Amino acid sequence: MIILNVRQQVWTKSKEGWDNLRRNQEIKSKELLIAWKPLSPGYVKLNADGSARGQPGLTASGGLIRDEAGHWILGFNYKLGISFALNSELWGLYRGLKICWNKSYRKVQVESDSLLAIQKNVNPSSV
Repeated sequence: MIILNVRQQVWTKSKEGWDNLRRNQEIKSKELLIAWKPLSPGYVKLNADGSARGQPGLTASGGLIRDEAGHWILGFNYKLGISFALNSELWGLYRGLKICWNKSYRKVQVESDSLLAIQKNVNPSSV
Protein backbone atom coordinates (compact mmCIF):
# COMPACT_ATOMS: atom_id res chain seq x y z
CA MET A 1 0.00 0.00 0.00
CA ILE A 2 2.84 2.44 0.75
CA ILE A 3 4.39 1.98 -2.73
CA LEU A 4 1.04 2.63 -4.40
CA ASN A 5 0.59 5.80 -2.35
CA VAL A 6 4.10 7.08 -3.29
CA ARG A 7 3.48 6.35 -6.98
CA GLN A 8 0.17 8.14 -6.81
CA GLN A 9 1.76 11.18 -5.14
CA VAL A 10 4.58 11.31 -7.72
CA TRP A 11 2.09 11.04 -10.57
CA THR A 12 -0.13 13.75 -9.06
CA LYS A 13 2.79 16.15 -8.52
CA SER A 14 4.13 15.47 -12.02
CA LYS A 15 0.75 16.17 -13.55
CA GLU A 16 0.39 19.39 -11.54
CA GLY A 17 3.83 20.53 -12.70
CA TRP A 18 3.05 19.70 -16.33
CA ASP A 19 -0.30 21.51 -16.18
CA ASN A 20 1.37 24.61 -14.69
CA LEU A 21 4.07 24.54 -17.36
CA ARG A 22 1.44 24.26 -20.10
CA ARG A 23 -0.55 27.15 -18.65
CA ASN A 24 2.56 29.34 -18.46
CA GLN A 25 3.53 28.41 -22.02
CA GLU A 26 0.09 29.36 -23.33
CA ILE A 27 0.36 32.76 -21.64
CA LYS A 28 3.80 33.45 -23.12
CA SER A 29 2.99 32.48 -26.71
CA LYS A 30 1.99 35.19 -29.14
CA GLU A 31 1.55 35.56 -32.87
CA LEU A 32 4.39 37.15 -34.80
CA LEU A 33 3.99 38.04 -38.47
CA ILE A 34 7.10 37.74 -40.59
CA ALA A 35 7.40 39.04 -44.14
CA TRP A 36 9.98 39.28 -46.90
CA LYS A 37 11.56 42.71 -47.22
CA PRO A 38 12.75 43.52 -50.75
CA LEU A 39 16.48 44.06 -51.18
CA SER A 40 18.27 46.89 -52.90
CA PRO A 41 18.86 46.28 -56.63
CA GLY A 42 21.79 43.96 -57.35
CA TYR A 43 21.76 42.27 -53.93
CA VAL A 44 21.10 38.66 -53.00
CA LYS A 45 20.07 37.43 -49.57
CA LEU A 46 21.77 34.55 -47.79
CA ASN A 47 19.74 32.90 -45.03
CA ALA A 48 21.99 30.49 -43.14
CA ASP A 49 21.36 28.26 -40.16
CA GLY A 50 22.97 25.48 -38.19
CA SER A 51 21.71 22.96 -35.69
CA ALA A 52 23.06 20.54 -33.12
CA ARG A 53 21.41 17.62 -31.38
CA GLY A 54 23.16 18.06 -28.05
CA GLN A 55 26.18 20.07 -26.91
CA PRO A 56 28.21 18.51 -28.43
CA GLY A 57 26.07 16.44 -30.74
CA LEU A 58 25.30 15.63 -34.34
CA THR A 59 25.38 18.87 -36.33
CA ALA A 60 24.29 20.12 -39.73
CA SER A 61 24.17 23.47 -41.47
CA GLY A 62 22.39 24.86 -44.48
CA GLY A 63 20.73 27.82 -46.03
CA LEU A 64 19.34 29.41 -49.14
CA ILE A 65 20.09 32.28 -51.46
CA ARG A 66 17.37 34.47 -53.00
CA ASP A 67 17.48 37.33 -55.47
CA GLU A 68 16.32 40.90 -54.82
CA ALA A 69 12.69 39.94 -55.59
CA GLY A 70 12.75 36.98 -53.19
CA HIS A 71 13.00 34.31 -55.88
CA TRP A 72 14.85 31.15 -54.94
CA ILE A 73 18.33 30.90 -56.48
CA LEU A 74 19.67 27.86 -54.62
CA GLY A 75 19.71 25.99 -51.34
CA PHE A 76 22.39 23.98 -49.61
CA ASN A 77 22.90 21.70 -46.60
CA TYR A 78 25.77 19.77 -45.06
CA LYS A 79 26.17 17.14 -42.37
CA LEU A 80 29.05 18.19 -40.12
CA GLY A 81 29.43 15.35 -37.62
CA ILE A 82 29.84 15.80 -33.87
CA SER A 83 30.29 19.43 -32.82
CA PHE A 84 28.58 22.38 -31.12
CA ALA A 85 25.65 24.55 -32.27
CA LEU A 86 27.82 27.67 -32.74
CA ASN A 87 30.21 25.71 -34.95
CA SER A 88 27.33 24.59 -37.17
CA GLU A 89 26.03 28.18 -37.40
CA LEU A 90 29.50 29.39 -38.44
CA TRP A 91 29.84 26.64 -41.06
CA GLY A 92 26.43 27.59 -42.51
CA LEU A 93 27.53 31.20 -42.87
CA TYR A 94 30.95 30.27 -44.25
CA ARG A 95 29.63 27.85 -46.86
CA GLY A 96 26.82 30.20 -47.86
CA LEU A 97 29.22 33.10 -48.33
CA LYS A 98 31.63 30.85 -50.23
CA ILE A 99 28.83 29.81 -52.60
CA CYS A 100 27.90 33.48 -53.12
CA TRP A 101 31.52 34.34 -53.89
CA ASN A 102 31.89 31.43 -56.33
CA LYS A 103 28.68 32.49 -58.11
CA SER A 104 30.08 36.07 -58.39
CA TYR A 105 27.55 37.58 -55.99
CA ARG A 106 29.43 40.46 -54.37
CA LYS A 107 26.45 42.28 -52.81
CA VAL A 108 25.11 39.91 -50.18
CA GLN A 109 22.75 40.58 -47.30
CA VAL A 110 23.18 37.91 -44.62
CA GLU A 111 20.52 36.72 -42.17
CA SER A 112 21.02 34.25 -39.35
CA ASP A 113 19.27 33.45 -36.08
CA SER A 114 22.67 33.37 -34.32
CA LEU A 115 23.80 36.82 -33.22
CA LEU A 116 27.05 35.34 -31.89
CA ALA A 117 27.89 33.77 -35.27
CA ILE A 118 27.25 37.08 -37.05
CA GLN A 119 29.39 38.96 -34.51
CA LYS A 120 32.22 36.46 -34.96
CA ASN A 121 32.13 37.08 -38.73
CA VAL A 122 31.94 40.87 -38.53
CA ASN A 123 34.60 41.39 -35.84
CA PRO A 124 36.24 38.15 -34.63
CA SER A 125 38.31 39.84 -31.93
CA SER A 126 35.33 41.51 -30.24
CA VAL A 127 33.66 38.30 -29.10
